Order: sequence, then C-alpha cells, then structure tokens
Amino acid sequence: MRLSAVAALDPQRVIGNKGKLPWSIPEDMAFFRDLTRGHAMIMGRKTFESLPGGRPLPGRLHVVVSRQGSYRPLGAVVVSNIESAFQEVRLHREEWGDEAFVIGGGEIYGLAMPHLDRLYLTELSRSFEGDAYFPEWPVKEFKEIERRRKTEPFPFDFVIYDRLKS
Repeated sequence: MRLSAVAALDPQRVIGNKGKLPWSIPEDMAFFRDLTRGHAMIMGRKTFESLPGGRPLPGRLHVVVSRQGSYRPLGAVVVSNIESAFQEVRLHREEWGDEAFVIGGGEIYGLAMPHLDRLYLTELSRSFEGDAYFPEWPVKEFKEIERRRKTEPFPFDFVIYDRLKS
C-alpha cells in the first residue's frame, strides 16, 4: 500500500491559519477532491473538524487520529495514534484502494513523514499568515517526478515527490 501526503503550503511551509486555509485556490481544491475521492484519508481531529460543513467528505474513508478517547464523530473511524491509522487504512484497502492520503494537520504530517512513499504538494509562490505548518521534510530522500506550473489566482506548482528506495 502506498502512503501519501497531500498538502498546499507557502514558501514558509504555512498550511493553515486559525483552523482554515489562508488562501482560496479553486483548482487546488479540485485537485484534492479528485485525488482523494475513493480513497482512505488520515487526519487529526482539528483537520476533520475543519472540513466543509463540519462533516465527512463524500466517497472517502476518514481515519481521525485523536488523543481524546471519547471523541466519536459521525462518519469517521477514530484511532489513538498514527500506527493505528496505518493499520486501519490497510484493513480497508480492498474497498478504498491501494493508496491512502495523510491530509493534516502539521503534527500528523510530522508523525507520518518517516512512513510516506509520496508527497503531493501544492507549492505556493506567495507567503501567508499562518499558525499551522507542514513539517520540515527530508528533501534528499525524495525525488521530484512531476511539476505542473499554474498562474491563477497567483503562481503555484502542483508537485509530486516519490521517496527514493534505499
């Protein structure tokens, strides 16, 4: 099973501000929707609660990592740690496919990073105010395999990185 992360980040690695995205890029939202539809997604509680309408996105398995033992949102599987999240998505790979996506937040990306096979990053050219960050990642352990330049509403790149095999 391939474990991937998908994130949009500014040059300082900002990914969020006050529980929301600090930018609005419709093409990036469509990319995320199309990429994750039909797959399992791993996220933290705050990321789950920040989803549009405060409810699960259709056509995806939502695995939420939370230290709050009593946390039981509708439409999600809750686990207590990242390893359990990986086990959960593997249990459901027949139904939800052979690629699972880590979608945030910053702490979850950091915990997952040593296990990730692929990164789908939307690299923004502009800086934004933020309080949530994508972790520093081992750039030398990944190879860029695709880059697509976009210009609206400002320049950004869709970039795919694969982890080098050791």
